[in-house]
Formats: sequence, C-alpha cells, structure tokens
Amino acid sequence: MILVAIFSETGFFDYCAVKTYRLSRGRVWAMIIMLCLIAAVLSAFLDNVTTLLLFTPVTIRLCEVLNLDPRQVLIAEVIFTNIGGAATAIGDPPNIIIVSNQELRKMGLDFAGFTAHMFVGICFILLFSFPLFRLLFWNKKLYNKEPSEIVELKHEIHVWRLTAQRISPASREETAVRGLLLGKVQALEHLLARRLHTFHRQISQEDKNWETNIQELQKKHRISDKTLLTKCLMVLGFVIFMF
Repeated sequence: MILVAIFSETGFFDYCAVKTYRLSRGRVWAMIIMLCLIAAVLSAFLDNVTTLLLFTPVTIRLCEVLNLDPRQVLIAEVIFTNIGGAATAIGDPPNIIIVSNQELRKMGLDFAGFTAHMFVGICFILLFSFPLFRLLFWNKKLYNKEPSEIVELKHEIHVWRLTAQRISPASREETAVRGLLLGKVQALEHLLARRLHTFHRQISQEDKNWETNIQELQKKHRISDKTLLTKCLMVLGFVIFMF
C-alpha cells in the first residue's frame, strides 16, 4: 500500500489509462479490455483496492470523452482487479495471510510456491473471462446518452402513436386515417431500429476524434516525476525478488 501511494505521485496510473486509449485508437471495447488487463496485472503486484481507486478518476474522464456510462467500465475493472489480485502472494491481504500461516509454511508453501500454483490458474481464468465479459455486456447500455436524431425520432413516434390512439374508428374515414397513422408509426419504428443498430455498431469502431482527445488527455495525465517512477520500479522489483 505504501508503494502504491508513492506510485500515485508519479502519475503512473493516469499514464497507463491514457496509453490504453491511444493504443485502442478510440475503439471502446478494445480500450475496456486493455484497461481491465492492465488493472489485473498491476493488482497482481500492488494492492488491488488502492490500484482501482487510483484508476477510477482517469477512467471516468475517458468515459466522458467517449460518452460512456462509467459504472459499467468500473464494474469490469473491479472484477479483473480481483482476478489479478489472486495471482500472487502479495496481490491481496487474504493471500498474505495464507502465505504467512506457520503451519502451511512448514508444509512448504512459500511465496514462490503459492504464486506458481495460482498464476497458471489465473491466466486461464483471464482467457475465459474476456469473452464471457463481452457476452454479459452484450445488451448493456454502455453509452450515456443517445444522439439527438434518435431522441427526436423516438419523440416523433410517440406523437404519431398517441394521435392514432385518440382516433376512434367510428366511421370508414376515421378507420382509414387511423390505419395511415399506424402505418406511419410502423415505418418510423423500422427507421429507428436501423439507426439504433448503426449507433450500437459504433462501439466497436474507431472514435473519429481520438487524436484530438489524446492530445488533451496527455497534457493533463502524464508521468509527472520520472525519477521517482524509476526509483519505485527498482524498489518494487527488489521487494518481489526478496520475497
């Protein structure tokens, strides 16, 4: 936890998140998967709760840029930090308690043994979790708000349907008018379905303004202290080596 606190002063977590956005070239699912993978890897060697708390502000900022609901992305990061935290003996407090148990240590369970057994299993879980996660979020509303043309089209459909419902088919003329209005509603619903399909497909496509966005993000979220980051990485490597 002390190491994570010092890491946070270097801007390392913000840099990782912005780098993820750059590598994904604005593609939403690619960015989410890479964010989850980075969170899982960091959680294997650093405290996962603190790591997630430091990832949260920049994740929310990226979601604002891409018009995404940050709750879904943060839930995914929580899941993968828990998976990654189980990979090593220092990834989670329960792991530390298990490895520190004297009876288990007498049986030969040490840092290397624990990590060797858990790491392989966690790799399989990660490989299985990515497609499962994609399937679970298939019908989730990832975008915060819909484009104005879709909102207006939904309002138009509502108005035409309400008008059709208020016409009582008492005469042949009224029945014909009601039928025309319902036909108009049906045509607009087909148009809405096509536009929604096109809109939802954008989630796997490239954000057109990603190059402009990345320049703005890099100015605010960058490595603020490279010397301190180098020292932190050396100390972390030394700690893991001594374990």
